[in-house]
Amino acid sequence: MLSRLASLSALVVICACGGGSEPAPVEPVPAPGPAAASEQAPAVAQPAGDNPDEAALLAAADDYTRKHAAAGLQFTLKIQAQEGDVARLVVEPRKQNADAALLFMKREAGGWKGLDLGTGIDCSDLADQGVPASLCSSLR
Repeated sequence: MLSRLASLSALVVICACGGGSEPAPVEPVPAPGPAAASEQAPAVAQPAGDNPDEAALLAAADDYTRKHAAAGLQFTLKIQAQEGDVARLVVEPRKQNADAALLFMKREAGGWKGLDLGTGIDCSDLADQGVPASLCSSLR
């Protein structure tokens, strides 16, 4: 009876451990390549040309967008309109199924700061921050 119990115990251990001596197959994981690098690609902004203020605006807009948009979002920035110290830009995601967003920036103390970023901006909320009605009139 004891040897039968020992045999039964050994069978339970073998079944519980998988019974085979070969390891389970492992799915290969591709090494990072160009596709992985493109996920971290910087935003593409419209060329600033010889205008250093435009370059500063685009750099600040890129920084603001990266901090306030979805992590890892790949996008292109385009200056849509500018009046005085306020600019309206379009943030166009590179992903086909994503909506473009508006970005309002304001120049203060020699630099540009973000006011609002989104797809449903109500410009009346930005009037108290100095956004001229003329920058919002084309959105209606």
